[in-house]
Amino acid sequence: TGRQTDIPNEDSIAFEFTDANLFALNRFTGRDRQEGGSRVDAAMRGAWLFPNGGQAEALVGRSFRASEEDVFYEGSGVEDRASDWVGRVRLSPVPWLDVLARARLDKKTLSNRLTETGARVGLGPVSVSASYLFTDPNPALTLTPREDRHEIGGGVTARLSTYWRAGAYGRYDIERERPVSAGVNLTYEDECLIFNASYQRDWAEQSKVNNYYPSGETLLFRIGFKTIGDFGFRAI
Repeated sequence: TGRQTDIPNEDSIAFEFTDANLFALNRFTGRDRQEGGSRVDAAMRGAWLFPNGGQAEALVGRSFRASEEDVFYEGSGVEDRASDWVGRVRLSPVPWLDVLARARLDKKTLSNRLTETGARVGLGPVSVSASYLFTDPNPALTLTPREDRHEIGGGVTARLSTYWRAGAYGRYDIERERPVSAGVNLTYEDECLIFNASYQRDWAEQSKVNNYYPSGETLLFRIGFKTIGDFGFRAI
């Protein structure tokens, strides 16, 4: 991969090591950082399938790198040759209920460094979801306060007709008592076509003056032809 510190890191800062990217070829979210070298990713997974189609599943794993390339920040969970422990538990005993919990534990002390839980309940044409997130401070985000993140989220999706459905969602920082993001979306889907329109607003804080403000608005349109591909554009 070559010397990566010569490239300004703008889109690969928000990195979280979880079971979701344990086996990913490049675990960074952007392209300013690439994960090179040899490594071994290992996990144990077990699942129990119910006669009605439900299931219970659990996974636990780690990653082992052959090199000590200084590409991950301290506290990321993969900064050393042996990573933290990551795992998840998923329970879906009936079609209308889905519960998921994932965590990352310190490789030496087994202390909690990340917890993410979520649940979805389907009530006929309406589906309601709720989530909770805890993470250690990210030292790579140098312009934000180095505090633990405690966030709750929620959303609702409703099927309006055979082809139309709408939804709304939001996230709230309970540690600092302020919203994080909120949005709405509208989707049309039939046998051949998917059309989605979504709007999202995010909030942020300027670290030097503590000015809390709406940091960005996104209006996104997406058209998908199931036999051809997707086309999308961002209006804001």
